[in-house]
Amino acid sequence: MKKLSVIMLLALAAAVGFFFVIYNVSESLGLYSRAVAFGASAGTILFFVILIAGIKRGTDYIRILNEEIHALEGGDLSREITIRGNDELAMLAESIDEFRKSMKDQLATIEQLEKNNRLMTAEIAHDLRTPLTSLIMYLDFALGELEGKEPQASMYMTKARERSVRLKVLIDENFNYSTLPDFFVIKKQAVQAYAVLSTYLRDLMNYLEAEGFLVRVDVIYGHRSILIQRDALERVFANLASNVTKYATKDEEVLLFARETESHVEVRITNRVRVFEGEKPESTGFGERIVKRLMEEMDGEYHTEESDGEYTMILRFAIA
Repeated sequence: MKKLSVIMLLALAAAVGFFFVIYNVSESLGLYSRAVAFGASAGTILFFVILIAGIKRGTDYIRILNEEIHALEGGDLSREITIRGNDELAMLAESIDEFRKSMKDQLATIEQLEKNNRLMTAEIAHDLRTPLTSLIMYLDFALGELEGKEPQASMYMTKARERSVRLKVLIDENFNYSTLPDFFVIKKQAVQAYAVLSTYLRDLMNYLEAEGFLVRVDVIYGHRSILIQRDALERVFANLASNVTKYATKDEEVLLFARETESHVEVRITNRVRVFEGEKPESTGFGERIVKRLMEEMDGEYHTEESDGEYTMILRFAIA
């Protein structure tokens, strides 16, 4: 478009130059020839002025459409597409705007369906947890009655209780995962990394030590602030604590490590994976998916590393 405008301007300059040439030689021409020459020159100049104005108007409109399409590519479906005139460009703009409206409606429908699905899943999980709790309680009563009397029956009851507890854990994890969006009604806030993370790491250390783990802490903080949502952060550490108690060995220490960098504050929890003699606890991956999603909602990151039997959970918090 810029090249076309330059060409038009050069043509207009040539027409103006031609006009001055005619003006300089007009004394040697007859009256009729002089009028024809001046009329042709003026007409040519007027033609190029109108043409350039039309081209500029078209290029300005194309520039506007280009900006609006880029906004659409970036996910901004609320920005309407400008429709100007009734030519081919206007028809194209109208089609793009109809596509934008269609995408916006479809995304709204998908969002509503996902919300309904989460609500239904949460309701089902909630309804199942109550009878399961009662079932575990009755199994405990039965085990108490059978203790020392019926070893075979007691073994079966113990297995049934273990399966019931595992089922309750799975339902709780499913319930927690389906209700994740509720944690972000409150906006993220900037807090000093030392003030908040030291509290959660100390609580995690006390919890793990109470469970019989050896814990070593290696923490160095500066004065950086991070973005968090407190309820979400509490849920993150609860899931990490559950992961450690479920899979880590108590024969080797658990390392709690934290450092500040220029781009983020990093927390690492490293443990050695326990060797299971019998059946290894089943994992659905809900816990880690919950942690990953919660960290992403706080503009942070979560990933894991495993090497030679050592398992490391890594949290990276965004600098505020």
